[in-house]
Amino acid sequence: MASLVFLGGFVSNNHVKGALLGVSLLAISAQAIAADKIDQRNVTSIPAVAGEAYLVEFNENQGTIITGKKGERLYAHSFKFDLLKKERIGCWAQTNTDVRFAHAHERPDRDKGPRPGWKVSSDSKIKGKNKIKECDFGGVISDAGRYDITFTAERPGTMRVYFYNEALKTNKDLASVEMSSARLVDANEMAGLPAMAAGMPVYMGIMPEGGTSWLSTKPEKLRPYFAALLRDAEYNAVGNFAKLGVAAMAEGEIAIAEWALDHSLDRIEAIYADDEVAKAARSKFTEESIKDFKGDPYERAMAYYYRGLLYLREGDFGNARASFASAEYQDTVSEAEEFQSDFGLMNYLAGWSARCLGNEALAGDAFAAAQRMDSTLVAPESSDKTLIVAEAGQGPVKQRRGRGMQMVGVYHSYGFTKPDAAPPVIEGTDLALYRAGDISYQATTRGGRQFDAIMNGKVAYKNTMGTLADLSTVASIGSSLLSDQLGSLGGIGGMLGMFGGIAGNSLSDATKASADVRYWDSLPDAVFVGTANAKSIPKVRFSPAATERHRMVSEDGLKCNLVWVSDRDLSAVAAGLAGTPLEAPKWREKEDGAQARDDAFRQNLMAGTI
Repeated sequence: MASLVFLGGFVSNNHVKGALLGVSLLAISAQAIAADKIDQRNVTSIPAVAGEAYLVEFNENQGTIITGKKGERLYAHSFKFDLLKKERIGCWAQTNTDVRFAHAHERPDRDKGPRPGWKVSSDSKIKGKNKIKECDFGGVISDAGRYDITFTAERPGTMRVYFYNEALKTNKDLASVEMSSARLVDANEMAGLPAMAAGMPVYMGIMPEGGTSWLSTKPEKLRPYFAALLRDAEYNAVGNFAKLGVAAMAEGEIAIAEWALDHSLDRIEAIYADDEVAKAARSKFTEESIKDFKGDPYERAMAYYYRGLLYLREGDFGNARASFASAEYQDTVSEAEEFQSDFGLMNYLAGWSARCLGNEALAGDAFAAAQRMDSTLVAPESSDKTLIVAEAGQGPVKQRRGRGMQMVGVYHSYGFTKPDAAPPVIEGTDLALYRAGDISYQATTRGGRQFDAIMNGKVAYKNTMGTLADLSTVASIGSSLLSDQLGSLGGIGGMLGMFGGIAGNSLSDATKASADVRYWDSLPDAVFVGTANAKSIPKVRFSPAATERHRMVSEDGLKCNLVWVSDRDLSAVAAGLAGTPLEAPKWREKEDGAQARDDAFRQNLMAGTI
């Protein structure tokens, strides 16, 4: 493959690292000039992320039809990326038809060529022999911004393409594994969506002696969750307890759900309670003391949310209100900073709980707070005695990206619910449900302000140009929280290639700390609420083709009733925490006391003392 010129950095097909040779007109190849003559103005770009494999079809119905430099008709597919300075993206492709590809950098001030607003910097070719070839997406990025890579073919065919972070040593064999499960993409459907990806749970521990017998006593559908809890021990206990709790709730195993969520919250409280002891604990964070997963603010908030729903179910409205208030608090506190609350759903649910307690003053304050955060969250009619909570879509994911992978990005999953999606409806009624909670929004904001990345508990915000305001400052902040996974990542290969992250331009190449991208992957994306004066609520329909998969209702004879439904098969979500690295067992072996704590956890769990 020919060498490329990419944003002033010369990158050969063996990915020369770190070379920034400056912008030079003499460096622009004849191929790059030729690529600029291809009419790409109307190409529909698919948002893409490192760590994902895509299957594209070159035909009349997929992608875009464009005109080549000789006037020929071409099938085109384009992928777009938001990249940071010094970020590195690699690319492998496999195709059964001859394909050309060109890279471009968005330049709004550029008005030359057939594609105004973009500077095309390379053009190369892959033969359609179904062999895996590098498509040399990048090398070192000298300017943060939006980039794309456009593939064109003269004849119909298919292509698999895998983008990866060059900080991960991804070879042809690993790329082949990733591409074997490539997702078929439709450019027309995905054009308006954000870049999306899904994580892969990985068990980090072995099954202890007696573990199999212990698991045989658990409900069959919940055994994978108990297995993850047993194997991962304290390392992932907060997340595994929470996932088990929600799966148990969906399966009607209420006692297990309450037990699991209580143990998740006990561990959260040790660090994130609203008291001076917890604040003192947070102030002493070090890389060695925070390896156990505790979750991001939105994840901790959702653990309290589910516990609050269980309290509502049994009519314990006082503890329900306290749980929702704690959920709202958790959304305001990160490891290194505190923020203004913006999770109106939790205020609304606290208001409902207070009303069920008979305290209209507390209820009024909570409903007013909810409406200040979200104008659609109006107080329910006083005659309504039933609360309907409907969860839809797949929640956000975390990724590493960038040169050193020391920062965390949070993104929509493939199954997220579009903001303009029609709300669920109650079959046979005109009862309206409205979107009261947007989990992806909560995951990607602090105090209502959108951020781009997290490093060491600090967030980096976008400036008015849509790029990170000051990465060098962010990169130098602290040495705690989400960069808690230590060690060389070279051996993780394709498994960690499922994840991205973000790194600042002042980070040392020698730094081996990588951001923690473990996350709770069974959360919803949207929560819809509504109230009614009837206790019996018919089935909830989420779309013409989708109805509720799970339902939980309150106990009989309560002053207030609850109907909770979900459109996701929660018991079918893979057990374990997405983003758990393969090398975690080695890291735990080197951490003082970690193995002893994990062994004690497993023994106590099987003995029934946890």
